[in-house]
Amino acid sequence: QQATLVFTVEPVFPYEERIAISEAIKLTNATLARIIDSPTAAANVYALEKRSLFAGKPKTVTFLDIGATHTWISIFKFTLNGDNQDIDELSVSYNYSLGGNLIDQKISKRLIDVFYEKNKVNVTTEREKRQFLEEARRAKELLSINDYVDVRMEDVIDEYGLSYQFSRSEMEKLITEFNESLRNLFDDVTQKANLTVNDIDSIELLGGSTRVPMIKQIIMDISGMTKLNRTMNSDEAMALGATYVGASGSGAFIVKTV
Repeated sequence: QQATLVFTVEPVFPYEERIAISEAIKLTNATLARIIDSPTAAANVYALEKRSLFAGKPKTVTFLDIGATHTWISIFKFTLNGDNQDIDELSVSYNYSLGGNLIDQKISKRLIDVFYEKNKVNVTTEREKRQFLEEARRAKELLSINDYVDVRMEDVIDEYGLSYQFSRSEMEKLITEFNESLRNLFDDVTQKANLTVNDIDSIELLGGSTRVPMIKQIIMDISGMTKLNRTMNSDEAMALGATYVGASGSGAFIVKTV
């Protein structure tokens, strides 16, 4: 039985690599139905699973995904006409240097600096740097729900370790550039859509880094929203969006709410 495939890729995925995917699929005797962008995938999931939210009147929704290596923002308008759903992409903008890894790297550098201040020993090897990066990721996750986290690293270099209380406020000072970068993205995406932030009905957050309290507060300050929605998991939205798009073009599937 021949498989039919739909791929979800990032908004700036190169045309050449999309062609490469198409050629690779041909070699497997499968059928490539479509290659869709991740904002489109998220919007399809929203349209099918949240249709009650725009049944009464059209709704304009901003989707914001802060992933490990990049950030994108898109604006969609959803309209329900009888049994038909209209999904209109109004704009999309992205920053491919702004992501969760940037936060990890800044925290890691801070911990390495503190380690040197305490021990007067330089961190030089990739193994040692990786230890600090892993601890930085752990600290970031814990600081999404705590004001402080105890960093305890034993025998990093010989008998030298690190015992340090790292605070949320200290992390926030390290990532102040997120403020300006996110503001620039919001300005760009709304201008492309010929809208203002007041025209946005709701914001859907995707990506683990949107859980960082400071980043959520920046988004609320920029948008004027008193509430941000997190009703979709980023990875699941990409997969389900592709599934829905593939199913909509096939008579062999009946799409139901998941």
